[in-house]
Amino acid sequence: MLLGWLAVAALASVGEWWTLSRAQQQQQDEVRALFLRSFPENKDAYGAFERMQKGVERLALRKGSEIGSGDLLGLLGLVAPVLQAEPRARVKGIAYAERALTLTLTLADNAVASSLAQALRAAKLEAETGEAQTRADGVEVRMVVRAAATGAARGTP
Repeated sequence: MLLGWLAVAALASVGEWWTLSRAQQQQQDEVRALFLRSFPENKDAYGAFERMQKGVERLALRKGSEIGSGDLLGLLGLVAPVLQAEPRARVKGIAYAERALTLTLTLADNAVASSLAQALRAAKLEAETGEAQTRADGVEVRMVVRAAATGAARGTP
């Protein structure tokens, strides 16, 4: 009985390995295809993810700014670590328009909104906080974040 159980477990493991291997290969093929569509000047897609990331960074730098901070990817790259460092903040929604991110956040209280806005300004971003609406799980705040115009962050809490 033990041998039968081990044989079934081994067959299940092999089947799962094969399924995961096929899924990984399909995902790698998708990344390569996306890379070649996005950067057609590169014919070799080896290390496509890493090369794609470098390509996006080059595109951001090509615009003449150190981070491409007015672009969606640049803003997300600066905002994400600040939000991740604040465990009392939950993102409910993100919108991007007119070179600005509008974040809908659920926070513990208004003090968290102020400290989050200050942290975003320290990351060289402008952060404008709208009115807070009290909810059962804290306060809901809309915050508009954009790249600082002069390198010195501005905005109102």
